Amino acid sequence: MSTLLDTINISPPPSFATTAPKMTLLRFGQLENSITNWVLTYFKDMPSGRGLLQELATLVPTYEALLKQRRTQFLVIRAVVAHVLTEGFGTAGFLGESYRRLGEVLEEKDRIAGLLSPSTTPEPDPERLTLLRQLVTAASQLAVDLAKQHARYEVSDNFESREMSAILFDPSFMEDVLQESKTEVSPKGALINRLSGKEVRVIVFPLVVRWVEGKSTVISKAKVLA
Repeated sequence: MSTLLDTINISPPPSFATTAPKMTLLRFGQLENSITNWVLTYFKDMPSGRGLLQELATLVPTYEALLKQRRTQFLVIRAVVAHVLTEGFGTAGFLGESYRRLGEVLEEKDRIAGLLSPSTTPEPDPERLTLLRQLVTAASQLAVDLAKQHARYEVSDNFESREMSAILFDPSFMEDVLQESKTEVSPKGALINRLSGKEVRVIVFPLVVRWVEGKSTVISKAKVLA
């Protein structure tokens, strides 16, 4: 029987260099599933630490409404974990030599553990922290492998714009995390996603873009709740 630890294994096969876009999509999908499984396993109740609420105030402005329902509460926790890891993808340490990367791993693990300390658990769960370290290490290794590719990869959950006060759903690089969005026919007869133009409430998993010679390709769409 497989365990949660078995799911946190996103090491590349020998052919990674020749199948980079497809393998990148697969590995980010595995990372997202690992985050989901970890949160489902260890967070039956919403953490309530002051640090987490401060993080949410910046990351998810509408978090108070989202925390009132179990389904969206779960998405908020996933978003916090993914956001910390996304920041890690953009740091020099996360992409540096092994000893520097290990320091980044420990730092990211401690930050997530600190933010998501369950209020119902007075002492840290050793298994929860061990699996968290496995998860963050896997993300770190993925970042290192991407840095070795000829193409440049951009991992982002920041879509804010000076022109707009809210982030609006764009199906060209976003997906409905609940997988409930449907296609509709516009008054002009064109097929459109019914979420198009609606305000994004929380970005649960980042966008992954591949750049080659100045041209970009969306490898993995951002998972959002709109």
